[in-house]
Amino acid sequence: MLHDVLSNIFILFVAYGDKYPEIKFKREVPAMLDKKELCDKIQQLYPDIGECGIDLTVDYDRRQNAWVVDLKKDNHELKHFLENPDAKECMSGKQCVALGLEIAQLLKNIKGRQF
Repeated sequence: MLHDVLSNIFILFVAYGDKYPEIKFKREVPAMLDKKELCDKIQQLYPDIGECGIDLTVDYDRRQNAWVVDLKKDNHELKHFLENPDAKECMSGKQCVALGLEIAQLLKNIKGRQF
């Protein structure tokens, strides 16, 4: 909850900071992971993505302070927000459990075999 409040304050500061220069606000930005490396690691952890012809894109959303993993095939699409600690876990070779469950659901949907 405190994180959400600080994020909202940061958004307000960015939007109105030039109008109120007396406001001083410092926010730590987490060390950024490399977008391509994260994308490659997700494909390595979940090889079914490539085998099924699913398009994978990874981008950082500063407003959400999370990575957006976007998976698409035909009319099926999955957007998963991967928090920074989870993204770091993925990069260290550990599977991202929540992302893995959503990928499994997407694959079932694509094959017409919903849970």
